[in-house]
Amino acid sequence: MDEVAHSAPMRSIAYTELPCEFCAEHPQYFPGDPVGFVRAARWAAVVKDCCHFDARMDYLLCDEHWAMIRHQQLPGQCPRCGAIAYSVEDIVCAEVPLGRSAVTGRGR
Repeated sequence: MDEVAHSAPMRSIAYTELPCEFCAEHPQYFPGDPVGFVRAARWAAVVKDCCHFDARMDYLLCDEHWAMIRHQQLPGQCPRCGAIAYSVEDIVCAEVPLGRSAVTGRGR
């Protein structure tokens, strides 16, 4: 193989913003947002679905919806199955910031 071809700089890099899945499903969730407004995802998160035997579910979330998960009042109880979460670690398996770097300490 030609080593030079693999080390050549890229001619262009495409920058794509992915939509927040919660904003897309629930437009106008935050007061003052225009109709149909969808924020860009800034976090990829894997959460446990307590109603389905802690099945792992992945989501793309904006800063606002990520903050709702991180700063919710705990302990809390699932309204559907009754499972109790005592900490964010009971809900979130992993989180990755999109487009920037951060150290979170988790990644199970």
